[in-house]
Amino acid sequence: MVGLAVGSILILGAALLVSAIETSREPNGPSISAPVGYQVVRDGYFSYVVPAAWSTNQAYTDQAGDVDTSGPSGWAGQHIGYLLHAPTLQAAPPTALQAFGQPAPSSFSLAHGHEITVQGASVAFEYQASRPGGFQAVVVHAWSSTTDVELWLMVDAPSAQRAVIISSLKA
Repeated sequence: MVGLAVGSILILGAALLVSAIETSREPNGPSISAPVGYQVVRDGYFSYVVPAAWSTNQAYTDQAGDVDTSGPSGWAGQHIGYLLHAPTLQAAPPTALQAFGQPAPSSFSLAHGHEITVQGASVAFEYQASRPGGFQAVVVHAWSSTTDVELWLMVDAPSAQRAVIISSLKA
């Protein structure tokens, strides 16, 4: 009986140790601080801030890596995907970005792409997005060679808020 109890305790201890090690390896995104009036959004791989008045919009959020955080002044729509190689400046955005902030998916074009630095990313690009009718937004595409995870983030907000959101990725 004692042998069975000791064996069970050793197996339980080993299982708890392995579980603790694996939990510590889970991604949690870079740790950043939010300026006054903002909150941090951490997706497990990347982190950025949005206005504190914004919340997750369930209409545009799913289990496949698409999250819309929005409020009275605008929105930030993110798509997380996996990519086994570094993207290029000409990479096509995922179709999920067509739905953010729209009653129905709507195509957009990207222009003025240039490389930027994003915390936790091996390579990243920033673009200006536009749709007919005057829609303008900023799109960031970042990729980590460590995790093979890519982030597409589209931000439609007043220029001052947009600047804070985008600069928080670069922190």
